[in-house]
Amino acid sequence: MKIFGKKKDLAEKVTDLVGSGVDKLFYTREEQADDLKASHDQYLEFITKTLGESTVRSITRRKIACKIVDVELLLVLAAAVAYKFDPEYAKFLLELAKFLGTAFLAVVIFFFGTYAFIHNNPFKKKAKL
Repeated sequence: MKIFGKKKDLAEKVTDLVGSGVDKLFYTREEQADDLKASHDQYLEFITKTLGESTVRSITRRKIACKIVDVELLLVLAAAVAYKFDPEYAKFLLELAKFLGTAFLAVVIFFFGTYAFIHNNPFKKKAKL
């Protein structure tokens, strides 16, 4: 009675296991290109789905984002004007702007991050002239 089956089957299994393990150690340029193409395809699909949205949800998201940016800019400008008359109140307004700064940065990164990434991608090869 054999525990593992035929010796030939065991040898093939071990060879396949070792071969696949060695293959996984090396990340070839072809595999990198395939992975990059797949990620670009997924990214383009995401962009086409989100940029073409005119649903109530996406319109609401844009309006909320604009209001967050408006409030942040208003606080900073109000602090600049108030500083001449009351420096303590200007300090309070700047502290409030710092408190809302996280939401402001999140909105700016979400809306302008894709544009900045596409046009300032450090991994993108420059065209040779």
